[in-house]
Amino acid sequence: MEQEMCTEHVSRVENNDIFVDLNLGTACNFRCEYCFEQGCYTSEVMRPEVLDRFLGLAKTVLDSGVGISVCFWGGEPMLYMDAIKKTIDALGNYDLARFMLYTNGWFVRQNERTLDEFVVKCGGRFALQISHDFMPMGFNHRVLPGKKQDEVDEHVLDAFRWCDAREINFTAKSTATMDDLERRLFEQYKTFEAFRDTLRHRDNFLLAITPDTSNTKPVDENLLGEQLRSLLVHFAKSKKQNTGFVWFDNPGKVLCSGGARSFIVDVDGTVYPCHRCVYGWGENHDRMNTGYTSVFDDNVLYKIEHNVIVRNNLCDANAQCAACDTLLCFRCNAHNCGGDLMRWNASNHQAQCNMFKFISKYISAYQQMRKEW
Repeated sequence: MEQEMCTEHVSRVENNDIFVDLNLGTACNFRCEYCFEQGCYTSEVMRPEVLDRFLGLAKTVLDSGVGISVCFWGGEPMLYMDAIKKTIDALGNYDLARFMLYTNGWFVRQNERTLDEFVVKCGGRFALQISHDFMPMGFNHRVLPGKKQDEVDEHVLDAFRWCDAREINFTAKSTATMDDLERRLFEQYKTFEAFRDTLRHRDNFLLAITPDTSNTKPVDENLLGEQLRSLLVHFAKSKKQNTGFVWFDNPGKVLCSGGARSFIVDVDGTVYPCHRCVYGWGENHDRMNTGYTSVFDDNVLYKIEHNVIVRNNLCDANAQCAACDTLLCFRCNAHNCGGDLMRWNASNHQAQCNMFKFISKYISAYQQMRKEW
């Protein structure tokens, strides 16, 4: 659960839904510089019997009156459209089933007809999250081998435009390195804003920026402060009530609940708390060390509901997080536990915590300004 911005994880413990990410395959056409799956790209594909077993389990849960949010993951999930279509064909008629397709955006236009079918079947229960950085030319971390950056950018922007022309829920996701936050955050937002203003559904188009939670160095508060002050001045000049920037419009403590009613099903059917448990420790990582059950286990639903992570990963159980009053947080447990499930409830590194508290001061200032407009 990357990690990607993880906004769907905010209230996972509070509601009754189950959230599952299907790792449909490990291939990806992009080689993004900040991707935590670097070194893990292979040709693995989810076995048909794994998907069939999952769909049977999902129907059991949905028939019991519990909702399921299915998130399609990879690699690049749109390389596996047959599996996505099979899933939505099987579950799309359930009102309690929702679907999120994470994608780098490259294959959106060539799958227009299939995506239209998903929307007809599911309506607002189907959504796309497209990765794009809106960075100035030369600083974009999203790399497609053999393609120039301007060609890649325009192709992905065209995917947004196509979604905007239809009644599809869609949003933009960017991962920010510390250098991005310190030196390019304001320019990134301005680029996003200029594109957003061209869209028909501009008021519903959001930019979700996730700081790189694997970073452990302190942020330069002087540099980041300059970026944040520039944003506030920009907002104030136009008395901007709707920025489209999730941090300011919908701030929240995104306390990852990986394993607490949310999990990932890997290509072979192994169940993990989150993606970093699959990819997070390099090429020599033994996945089975962190997988705690399998979809083929007769007791899989019980184990998902009652495994040790559910008992220990309720956010209030961590004293440091329970006492924190930050308005913004992207807490990544898997990065800190290092694969040790008994340490799963670890909070972010202190440098990350300090950064989120620093950003929160500017969010508070914006909220106060907005009240006065």
